[in-house]
Amino acid sequence: MCTSKGVDASLEVSGPQMGSTIWLKSGQIVFAQSSGTLALTEALTQLGLVPDEILMELRQDGGGAFEDIIVSRNLVKPAVITYIRAFQTADTIYQILEWDRAGYEVREGSEATPLRFVHPEFLPMQYDWLAEVEQCGAEWGTIRQKVGSARAILKRGPNPEPETLTPQEKKLLDLVDGKRPLREIVLWSGMNFFAAHKVMTSMLDRMLVSPLDGERPGGKPRNMKSIQELMHNVVRLPSARSALLVDRQGKMIAESSSTEESATVSAEMASIFALTVTDFEQHLQVEEQAHKIEQILVEHKMGNKTILAVTPRVILAVEVDRDCDWGLLRLETSRTLKALHNHLGE
Repeated sequence: MCTSKGVDASLEVSGPQMGSTIWLKSGQIVFAQSSGTLALTEALTQLGLVPDEILMELRQDGGGAFEDIIVSRNLVKPAVITYIRAFQTADTIYQILEWDRAGYEVREGSEATPLRFVHPEFLPMQYDWLAEVEQCGAEWGTIRQKVGSARAILKRGPNPEPETLTPQEKKLLDLVDGKRPLREIVLWSGMNFFAAHKVMTSMLDRMLVSPLDGERPGGKPRNMKSIQELMHNVVRLPSARSALLVDRQGKMIAESSSTEESATVSAEMASIFALTVTDFEQHLQVEEQAHKIEQILVEHKMGNKTILAVTPRVILAVEVDRDCDWGLLRLETSRTLKALHNHLGE
């Protein structure tokens, strides 16, 4: 039995602080929406497609007949509405995949939740959402952890050589202005929701974009105690003075030292370490893979040394005396940085 809106079932999903509805026809998803997803009015406003007078009319009418208004007046092409409905569906589905726990209720036939104010002819009826989830769902957790929340603000990094960018990367990079949130960038791109986020992950790894505030864009909360314990493994080495973990902008994340004096010196050196790595990479002639540098040795005039273990997101700097066991230091530094990945969401 089909409802008047062309669906025969709905799946109500209740998660942390929000609820979602997935509408189905013949076992296939045709639309999904949640309280945490952009409304059609919001999407069209962000895209600059809604005249002010229409917004005024919507406020007077309560907004319920919005789709009817824009359809009857030919204000927006049907393909644009279909794209936004697909965006809403993908945003909702992938939100659900992020939840640790959720409650589900299936409603069939006349009991299905009605598709109010939604025109079935503008829904992406032919798209196989279940196939996409089966193919991409397992990877989504890692992607979201790296790109951060939908509200994350990103800024551009150093301008890359145009020939190193794919068309998708160029499209997304052109939309990064330090003002638009991630969700709006993806909406503006016109790309597949999952594909856009995956490309953005690659751009973050290559430092083409970075979080506006210098913090990592996503991931689980840092366990600072565990991070410092891991760093202390390096500090315990013979001749080691201190270990310092900073992001690629030179902002301190954590430190561990054998003396209070070493901690003070390390804190002052945080930004210098970041600049050292940046300068080294800019002058290294290795195509586009400069971010794969693993270790850099910095020798100081006083004879002491600093080893910089580098990833695309962070730098682990370990200061040692001149008579250190270089092989042991390299091995332990590499082990420590790999272990730190579990706490940094990388």
